[in-house]
Amino acid sequence: MRRVLVNRPVLVGSPVPNRRLPTRLAALNFCVFVLFALAACGSSSPAERSFNASPDASNGEPFPLEVDEPTVMPKVVPTAHEPELRSDRRSRVGAGVWIDVEPSEPAESTSVPDPTATPEPTVTPEAPATPEPTPTPTPTPTPTPAQTATPEPTAASQPIPTVQTGDPVLTEAAEAADAAALVSANGIIVPVESWVAGASDLDEGTWSVLTPCGNRLDVGAADFAGAMVGPATVIIDPGHGGSETGASGPHGLLEKTVNFDISVRTVNWLQERGVSALMTRTADYRVPILTRGEFTRLLQPEVFISIHHNGGPANPIDEPGTEIFHQWQNDDSKRLGGLLFDEIFTALDAVPGDHDFEGTNAHHTQWRLNSDGDADLYGVLRRSAEANVVGVLTEATFMNTAGEEAFLARAEVRQLEAEAIGRAIVRYLDGEQPANGSFDDGIIFQGTLADSGRVDGCEDPEMRFR
Repeated sequence: MRRVLVNRPVLVGSPVPNRRLPTRLAALNFCVFVLFALAACGSSSPAERSFNASPDASNGEPFPLEVDEPTVMPKVVPTAHEPELRSDRRSRVGAGVWIDVEPSEPAESTSVPDPTATPEPTVTPEAPATPEPTPTPTPTPTPTPAQTATPEPTAASQPIPTVQTGDPVLTEAAEAADAAALVSANGIIVPVESWVAGASDLDEGTWSVLTPCGNRLDVGAADFAGAMVGPATVIIDPGHGGSETGASGPHGLLEKTVNFDISVRTVNWLQERGVSALMTRTADYRVPILTRGEFTRLLQPEVFISIHHNGGPANPIDEPGTEIFHQWQNDDSKRLGGLLFDEIFTALDAVPGDHDFEGTNAHHTQWRLNSDGDADLYGVLRRSAEANVVGVLTEATFMNTAGEEAFLARAEVRQLEAEAIGRAIVRYLDGEQPANGSFDDGIIFQGTLADSGRVDGCEDPEMRFR
C-alpha cells in the first residue's frame, strides 16, 4: 500500500472588509482589491513566486534549487510482484524485490510543466568538502496560492528557495546473503563484494563491502543497524559529489546538486513503476570513477546511466544543448543513448520561454574516444563496458548562462528531465522500441579532461553500520 502525505498550501493574506465604512464603499474597496490581486497573479509565473524561504544552510550554495512541497515517499516492502515489461525478460527484470502500489496507479508523466501539480520530493545533499559562503537566514517559508502560468521571468527575477529533504526509495533484500549493497544507518550506500556466513549462532556472518573511496571494510551482521538492498535492474550514477562539484552556473548553482536531485527523482519514478533501481551515491560525498565502476561490476544491472549537466566553451543555440554519449562499438548502448536523447531533448525543448541555451557540435548522440582512439574517453563508460553492462552518460543541458541556470533551478524542469530518463529506460527494457534520436560519429578527444574522479585525496564519509 502506498501512502503519500502532501502538505497542501494554505492561502494567506485574504482581504478583510472594513466594517466601519458604508456598505457600498466597502464593496467598492473589495472589488478594487480583487482586480489588483488578479492583475498581480496574471503577471507572475511559478518561477517568480516568493517562497519566503531561507537559503539552504545544509549546502551553503548562493543559488540553491527551487523548493518542492515535501512529500513522504512510500517505503518499499518485499512482495512477490514483478512487472510485465517483457515476459521473456522476467529472469533479469524481475531479479529484484518489487513494490505493490495500491489502490491507485502511478501518476502519468507530463511533457510540459504543470504549476498546479503536486511536485515530487527533492533532496538536500550534505555539505560539500570545499567551504562555501553561508547565506544569511530569512523568514520561515510561507506557502502561496496557486497562480496561472505566464511567460517566464528573466534570470534576475528568480527567487532563491531551498531544497526539501527527500530520499530515494530503496529495494530491500530479504536475506543477508542476497544483499547486493548495504545502506549505513546514516544513509551511505556501499556495494557488497562478498558474504561469509557465521560459524555459530553467535556469529551471524560478515559482509565485505567497498567504501565510497574504494577501501575494503568488513561489516558484521550481528549488530548491523543499516539496510540490505538490491539487486537492481538499473543503476543511476549522480555525477560528481563532495569537493568535486562539476560545472557551476554564473550565480553559483552547482552541477553535483542538480545531478543528485534528478537522480533521486529518476530512481523514485522507476521504483513506483516496478523497476528496481539504486544510486552510486546517496548524499553529497566523493565517489571516484574506480568505485563507480566496481559498484556496477558487482551489482551487474541491465542499465547504468551517469547523469551530468555540461559546462565549458559553447555557442548560443535556440534549443537545449543535449549531449548523450554511448559506449563505443556497443549497439545496445547506442540504442539506449538514442532513446535518452529522444526523451530528454523533447521534454526540455517543450518548456516555453527563452532560456538562453548553449550547445556544441556534440549536440546529439555519439561516442567519444581517448587520445589513442582505442577506448571510451569517459571512465564510467569504459568501466561499465569492461563489466559487460550497458552504459550511457547524459549531459541534458549546459549551465553556462544565467538563463540555463535558472531553468535547471526550477523543480518542475528537473522533474521533467527525471521522467524523461525513466521513460527512456522503460522503452529500452521493453526491447522492441527503436531510437529515433540523431546519431553522429564521435571524435578522438585530444584535449585535457578536468582532474576529477580520481582516488587521490578521497576521504570516506562517516558510515555508521551499528
